[in-house]
Amino acid sequence: MTNQEEEENKYDIFDYIETYQGFEYKENIEVYSKDPNSICDTDKWKHNGYNGKLNILCKNFINLYNKLYTPPKNNKVDTSNKHAEYLNFWFNNKLRSIHLSVKDDESIYSSLKNICNTIDANNSIKNKIYKIPDDVYNKLDTLNNLYINYIKLETKEKVKPNNEAYFKGNANTCIENFTKGINLYHKKNDDHFYKALQKFSFLYKFAKYKLASIGKLKVDPLPVLEEEIAKKKLKDTCNSLENILKGFTEYQKYNELNNQTTDETICVKYRDKFIHLENKNKGITTVCTKLATNLEKLSSKTSISADHSERCSYMNYWTYNIIMHTLSSISNNDEKIYLLKIINNLLFDINDKLTKEKKCIYYVDNDLDKWKEEKDLHDYFKNYSDIDKIASDNSKNTDYCDYIIYINSLYEKYVHSCCTYFFNNPYWNDCKAYFNCEEQYNPHNLYLKLNCQELSSDKFKTLKRVTTPVPIDYKFSPAGRRFSKKQPKNKQKITHNLNEPNRQTSPKKEVNYVNKSSKKERIRIAYQTT
Repeated sequence: MTNQEEEENKYDIFDYIETYQGFEYKENIEVYSKDPNSICDTDKWKHNGYNGKLNILCKNFINLYNKLYTPPKNNKVDTSNKHAEYLNFWFNNKLRSIHLSVKDDESIYSSLKNICNTIDANNSIKNKIYKIPDDVYNKLDTLNNLYINYIKLETKEKVKPNNEAYFKGNANTCIENFTKGINLYHKKNDDHFYKALQKFSFLYKFAKYKLASIGKLKVDPLPVLEEEIAKKKLKDTCNSLENILKGFTEYQKYNELNNQTTDETICVKYRDKFIHLENKNKGITTVCTKLATNLEKLSSKTSISADHSERCSYMNYWTYNIIMHTLSSISNNDEKIYLLKIINNLLFDINDKLTKEKKCIYYVDNDLDKWKEEKDLHDYFKNYSDIDKIASDNSKNTDYCDYIIYINSLYEKYVHSCCTYFFNNPYWNDCKAYFNCEEQYNPHNLYLKLNCQELSSDKFKTLKRVTTPVPIDYKFSPAGRRFSKKQPKNKQKITHNLNEPNRQTSPKKEVNYVNKSSKKERIRIAYQTT
């Protein structure tokens, strides 16, 4: 096995855990009479102030080695097995329980190397026994605990009532250790450890299925690894963006919505829409109450903007934030969809009671990733001038450059679907709520101003400028045909009008229109004015 293969498989050492556990049990019974060379009866291992624990460990190590490496009949040694890696982990694990001083710890590993040279005639464990670094050991220890409890889920018959607690206890221990494993992965994104967790999740799923079908006992599932990892990455991204933008004037407008005191009158008015959720999900009732208060009072929040459509866009993306945090703790997709339905009905009822100039019509769906991308673009364009002002003072700032690289990926993803350009220089913006088609807002401009290309990491050196869509002939475009007879004397930018005739509908019609749209198409804002 090459060094690269060993690195990739360093956590994959527990396939024979049941055999190892059996050997360890026998070792505790038989070991003391099986050390004819008395190789462990030296002062270093015996008379050292640790009450004979090191002497016992030394003999147990030799005994386990002999069990794992019984001389084969054909005198060929299987060098591809994982026994050596497990034996090394086993010794590290036992030695840590003795709590040696640092000096004694180093001395013991040195002495063990000499013992290995004596007993290992076939070099089966040569250079395989060493002190495992703490971060790797902690991951191996977690996997060891997972596999030890996993093999205890095996059953060949229906589980008796008096044994149910035993199986459920082992399953819960697996869940606890798997959660610990996910947290260890988050500390340092170790792909090899991720694969080891993924492998175990498949084994546990199969054991859970067998326990249900043969043992007639249901146990809880493990946390979904991919969802947990994605959730953490999303949280990290959100925290990173929050740290970048939180000091900017435009971004602080969200605080007015966050800090809004719940209006008891408004709460009473709409409480019947979500009161049945109070016992099941208190978080969602708090969200609904705050949502109702902000939506009813939105028209008076002129400090956010004098333009109601702009206030509505902030309301829209503020809603995303509170819903994302609320739903993140819910793993059942059907429950998420049900709660979103409650929220959408609440939004509809509130808008139905508001006068036309105070309405802010939008809806929420389960595509939170898409909604997050829209919010991040919205916040980028709104805060662009502040970022531009501080760019020179934050030249080569890794956090800002990371942010620009992220925004550039979204800009590239959306510019072609949002912006249509024409030869005579106007453009059509189909995503006015969260995108700006002006070339001055291209993230590459800030990338250069921040001198990101001079940072050492390769990811900062390869950012390419996103080119805008190729202009088309205005006269032959849909907009050109529509307006060709009445072109303005002065060239003006054509932008998507949220108040165009097909949006001047009643709230009920608007919701029906939304419901008819495809799952991938979502009308975020349908602002209506008089």
